[in-house]
Amino acid sequence: MAGYCETFNSIPNIALSLTLITLFAGGMLNMAFILCVTAIPGFLRMMRASSLAIMNSDYILAAKLSGQAKVKIMFKHILPNAVSPIIVMSTQMIGMTIMMESGLSYLGVGIARALASKTDIIVCDEPVSALDVSIQAQVINLLEDLQANLNLAYIFIAHDLSVVKHISDRIVVMYLGRVVETAPAELLYDRPLHPYTKALMSAVPITDPHADEQRERIKLIGEIPSVLDRPEGCPFCNRCQFATERCRKEAPQMKDYGNGQKAACFLCEEQEGAK
Repeated sequence: MAGYCETFNSIPNIALSLTLITLFAGGMLNMAFILCVTAIPGFLRMMRASSLAIMNSDYILAAKLSGQAKVKIMFKHILPNAVSPIIVMSTQMIGMTIMMESGLSYLGVGIARALASKTDIIVCDEPVSALDVSIQAQVINLLEDLQANLNLAYIFIAHDLSVVKHISDRIVVMYLGRVVETAPAELLYDRPLHPYTKALMSAVPITDPHADEQRERIKLIGEIPSVLDRPEGCPFCNRCQFATERCRKEAPQMKDYGNGQKAACFLCEEQEGAK
């Protein structure tokens, strides 16, 4: 048993968990089972160390000299005193298990869980937010490889516009739960129409410092309204510098501006001319 524990403890938990996951089908129950299996060697090691320390104590030696049976010594003296460190370790393992599950998720196990149902569409809600840039790139590359190999479609929800441009074929811009513009990715970044889309694009970081100095940075003013109390007309009217009285009273409808680009804005209708 000691050799088994030492062998298991010599393997990094992340590597061991990923290996076991490849041998089992997806699912939360299997994930929980695997995390428990990887934690068992540590518990056994702690139990063995505690038991050995207690067995060398004076009161255990006195119990042996008094002629008490080994079974009685084990259950009366050793186990009750060895349980306390195990309880402490168990409370620590709760947090460690949560961290392990999170680590496995960003390494792709969360994606594997979604694929286990053999679906054609996967909803990715902020899949790379709060991740390191290098890890973001790995996850995005993994998503693109899976899409190419399995013919998947993604509904990719994100606030990082650089990532959105990289992975998307078509983009839908929403404000307060309403679609204000939609277009093919390249067209939307080359020619945004809606004032809110233009403000978003002006906030995208670019690597060329000279181009960054020359471009116009659109700063939005006003407070973001509550979704439960939207403006009567255009949802963006109280933050738009071009808003008119019509915008405040009448909600614009989506209009086609060619090449698959649509926007809901009265200003766009006047300037671009909807088809």
